[in-house]
Amino acid sequence: MLKYLLSLPRPVKRIITLAIDVVLLLCAFWFAFWVRIDSMTPVASLPHWILILSVIIVTLGFFVKLGLYRAVIRYITAKILVAVAFGMVASSLLLIIAAFYANLYLPRTVPIIYFSFGLLMIAGTRLALRMIINRGLKMGTKIIIYGAGASGRQLLPALSQASEYYPVAFVDDNPRLQGTVMHGVAVYSPKKLAWLVDKYDVKKILLAMPSASRSRKVKLSSNWKVCHVRCYLSLAWLIWWRVKSVLIHFVKSPSPICWAGIRSMLFQSLLQGIFVINP
Repeated sequence: MLKYLLSLPRPVKRIITLAIDVVLLLCAFWFAFWVRIDSMTPVASLPHWILILSVIIVTLGFFVKLGLYRAVIRYITAKILVAVAFGMVASSLLLIIAAFYANLYLPRTVPIIYFSFGLLMIAGTRLALRMIINRGLKMGTKIIIYGAGASGRQLLPALSQASEYYPVAFVDDNPRLQGTVMHGVAVYSPKKLAWLVDKYDVKKILLAMPSASRSRKVKLSSNWKVCHVRCYLSLAWLIWWRVKSVLIHFVKSPSPICWAGIRSMLFQSLLQGIFVINP
């Protein structure tokens, strides 16, 4: 079912998303009334239905302008809260103005409750769908990232774009990072590494520690015989090394420089440097 929905054409997905948002905004409005006056009496009021449907149509226009329906749900981040918040602020203000000029009953706290429910429902459903989709599609090799610093945080989103690997945990020596959650992945102490390997049946461990000495990396690798251990360089160093290699290749080439070829080779080379980490 999940794969079928993901295989639908993008316009169809947007129509489905728009329909869901209409239902969610209706629920936010009527729930706001129910919370405020402990009654669903206005549900039978036709003018209130016309009011909220008119506001919802304009609100969807705000969401379109904010780019809410261009975002791919699988790759959205918490920044979507900002776009939804702006849209819901505009929707709440429009609700107040429209109710005032239509002379309809609207308690003063209803727009505030409507904003809160709308923000929670619109943004929450998208984040929940992202989690469900990512969990449902993660069928790759389970891995642990050793190092929750800058390199580890750069590595996790890169791996999330590929289906070959599924990060299940971070491991870090820093006590201040242990117990935290980064991009939905928990950070554990190295003492729990053996337990994590057994629990998740981990096949690989990636060392995201570019500043560690060679002896430190060798010592860490020698302690784990169950898993394949691979080292990961920092993204900045990797980009510089790849760019340098490609430029040297073109400088040595006797043919005229083709900038399109340089861009293509840089892109392919960088992808290989990030993702080719098999033993």
